[in-house]
Amino acid sequence: MSSSSWSSTKISSSSSWSSTNMSSSSSSSTNISSSPSSITIIQQPNPTQSNDYETIHDIFTVTFYGHEILTTVTSSSSIVTNWISETLQIHPQKLTNLLIGLDIEWRPNFQRNVENPVALLQLCINNRCLIFQLIHADHIPKTLFDFLLNPNFNFVGVGIEEDVEKLLLDYELKVEHFTDLRVLVGKELKGAGLRGMANAVLGFDVEKPKRITMSRWDSSWLTVDQVRYACVDAYLSFAIGKKLITGKVKKKTQDSSLVKVGGIQILNG
Repeated sequence: MSSSSWSSTKISSSSSWSSTNMSSSSSSSTNISSSPSSITIIQQPNPTQSNDYETIHDIFTVTFYGHEILTTVTSSSSIVTNWISETLQIHPQKLTNLLIGLDIEWRPNFQRNVENPVALLQLCINNRCLIFQLIHADHIPKTLFDFLLNPNFNFVGVGIEEDVEKLLLDYELKVEHFTDLRVLVGKELKGAGLRGMANAVLGFDVEKPKRITMSRWDSSWLTVDQVRYACVDAYLSFAIGKKLITGKVKKKTQDSSLVKVGGIQILNG
């Protein structure tokens, strides 16, 4: 599908739905690329679609390197609360050590001394991702504050310190326990971004086109490209974190502090 047709599929975060959105009885599929890292986005039926703003959200399945990621896009606090509640029910055995991929997006700043607020908060655990449109939220639910403050939950990302600081400054959302994935690797990747880490640790080739990275993340309707990008960033943060932190890799040397992943040295504990 050409890039011009990608942006024609919109996500509605209000009670006014785009004509390209699927009906409640069917699903639509968009194949983003035919490369080995192709991503198929399937819009799922939304059983809660109504005129009530509180219940409006979109659900997508983003397929990335064979991993199907169920992605919820919403600006509704009640949907966020539901997602968190479902997450805690799905992972009861991990509530003392839950790993969550975290990322944020905001509208690029083109004027000096102008700092745009966080537009999206992305959270990912295994094959479930939440994209919360903070900038259009009715309000931020207490459940989200509590979720981020839980000291037993480890939020992971590349350069996550900056994301955590911006969430606190823009919305007073404090993340209690977080890990920058770059501190877990050897000096070869200390300055790497998410793309470099994904390639080195997971063997995934990830495209990050500037037209998406510099796009209007504060739009009330996200394009399919934006949904894909936001979902994959959070998923990669989780997947890289899981690979590094669980230590499910072979030892490189007799030095127990080093293991080898994708040809690089990883700090182990």
